[in-house]
Amino acid sequence: MNDLARTALLGTGRSGLPSDLAAHPTDRLSSAVPTDSVETQVLIRAGVRSIWEQAGRHFETEVEPLSADEVDPRSPGSAQVAAILNEVASDSQANDPTLMIELMHSLAAHERTLPYESLPDALEAQAPALRDAILPVLGTRGVWLAHLDPRWSWAIRGTATDDADPFGGWDEGTIDERCAMLERGRAIDPAAARERLAATLRSERADHRAKLIERLAIGLSIDDEPLLEELLDDRSSAVRERASALLGRLPASRLVGRAIERGAALLVIEPVDGAERLVASPPTETTKELKRDGLPDPFASGSGGRGALLVAMLAQVPPSIWCERFGRSPSDLIERIREDRFADAVLAGWCQGTLRFAERESRCDVWVEPLWRELQRVLGDGRSSRQYRLSESAVELFGRLAPAQRIAELGRLIDEPFRSELPIGPLLALLERPWSSATIERLLRRLIDDLQGARWEGFAVTASWLPITAIATPVSLIPEIIARLSRVELRPNDYRAVNAIRAIERFVTSLDRRLRLVRALTNQNDPMPPSSETSEPN
Repeated sequence: MNDLARTALLGTGRSGLPSDLAAHPTDRLSSAVPTDSVETQVLIRAGVRSIWEQAGRHFETEVEPLSADEVDPRSPGSAQVAAILNEVASDSQANDPTLMIELMHSLAAHERTLPYESLPDALEAQAPALRDAILPVLGTRGVWLAHLDPRWSWAIRGTATDDADPFGGWDEGTIDERCAMLERGRAIDPAAARERLAATLRSERADHRAKLIERLAIGLSIDDEPLLEELLDDRSSAVRERASALLGRLPASRLVGRAIERGAALLVIEPVDGAERLVASPPTETTKELKRDGLPDPFASGSGGRGALLVAMLAQVPPSIWCERFGRSPSDLIERIREDRFADAVLAGWCQGTLRFAERESRCDVWVEPLWRELQRVLGDGRSSRQYRLSESAVELFGRLAPAQRIAELGRLIDEPFRSELPIGPLLALLERPWSSATIERLLRRLIDDLQGARWEGFAVTASWLPITAIATPVSLIPEIIARLSRVELRPNDYRAVNAIRAIERFVTSLDRRLRLVRALTNQNDPMPPSSETSEPN
């Protein structure tokens, strides 16, 4: 990107006028267009120059070849590997990069780099998760190649050494580039990165300020509080919300202290119908002080009223506070709030508070399992969870369970009748990969039962699990799975059966590609040996 184009993107107020404003072959053409401001002149000239540059460019003529010292010690993948990668990249059905990411991980696990012929396509990757998976297998040749095209510069930044300046090109970078610089800077030296951000933050657009502030989550500490407290007074609601969310993750912050004080009026224990019940009393309006601390105004927007405000206020309070205040266990408090009119809102607020503070306050751990159990009860009753995002909270709480408990819980959910409110697919994604043979067997049995029984409503659920199952299945089990599915007879007698056949074909194709890649990497053409995986608890 030339200096004039950068000025057009960043604004003349931020970057000033470039020195080459009147030194380009296209300036005679662009000067013929009448303009009434410097900004308009810059935009017109930048546009004309960009078109001129796209018409063609000279090839690099002074490219230094790789020296012997720079040759990667790892071997590149073979032509067979390249063919499989090209097959996946060319698949019109595979818009999701999940399978390609898994293939990159396989290359890394076998200590191989990308085949040379695959490097240009790999450097064209756009999905951030796929780029992250590509970086370890680019090899020195891939990094060298990335220097030849500005569009591939992400690979150079991603493989930069720790002693390189993480903020090189900060003033000229796009917002995405500066976010990446800030992420790397925070990982190296959080304080220095915060100072760099603070020096230029006021000159950023509101949406850019919000994006940059989110990167402070890396290395977040109480040292970030002064800057974040200042941002609670920012003109942009998006900036205030992000600053509030970060402060809300710091138990020692002033914002959390204010939230704890406010919480005293939210929940009380009172006698109701002869029993002691927990009663919620959320505010009837969002005050100026609440708004400053990042709390929503659902009364103005008509999005949930008192219940929505209660969720947000409880989410800012470490849940251990309630155990201390009432002298009760999490299970006891959950039971006592069930009959309250705001029960779901309180449950949602406790869930969000537990998840927010779990990383920094070990006392939150005692809330995870009781909340998970309660969510299963609520969602299993078929009550709508969309208003307070209870399904999303269930997924995140599941990720906080111990690994063995996750497997046990999932086994029960897979075997139970279909329940629309339980998001089993996202839960599967949280299991450590590869999955055990016991987990795979459970899923395969459920899948085949749905297919053979033409239970299409159930299959619609199990089919949504297939993409993650395709990459989580141990390679050693793939031949057996493909063989078992090939024995399932399906007649395309209606559209649901046709859709099922297509879903199974895509699943088998993904499994087959993984199997062929591993065999190509290991020069193995014979069938994979039987699985030696240790079965996990059912």
